[in-house]
Amino acid sequence: GASLTYHWNNAWATEISTLNVNNKESNFLKSVKERYGFTPDFNPEKSQHNISMLWTPIYAKFSFLGKKISHFETYLGPGIGVTETTEMHFTKIFQIGEKFFINDHLIFRLEWKISQYTDKVNATQGAPSIANGGPGYFQQPITRHNIIFGIAWLF
Repeated sequence: GASLTYHWNNAWATEISTLNVNNKESNFLKSVKERYGFTPDFNPEKSQHNISMLWTPIYAKFSFLGKKISHFETYLGPGIGVTETTEMHFTKIFQIGEKFFINDHLIFRLEWKISQYTDKVNATQGAPSIANGGPGYFQQPITRHNIIFGIAWLF
């Protein structure tokens, strides 16, 4: 993924971010397929794009092994965006994170991002399937918790 953040002042920033998701079958999904001969109905995420308003309530300095003084920031904020599965879905977002300034330009970033959207999943079996008199799909509320870390460059 990638993000671009504009700091309006020391406390407020606007961030635009994009995240591409690479999915693969988990061991649990493989064992269900092998043991029971079916695949549960779900839609894997493909990407997420959002814009957030970030607030920095904590800004402090620290010393690493008494050698160098640097600083860190704690930020949090809401956002909105779209998540792509088989369709694009409106997504509500909340994030909280830390930025550790390595030098004047290089930052290590750690973030917890919570995303919520409602997915429309095609039903091939069970009560919602067309074969059983259902509409052929069901609405599934999704909440994702992602831990994101990376390196940032400050201009």
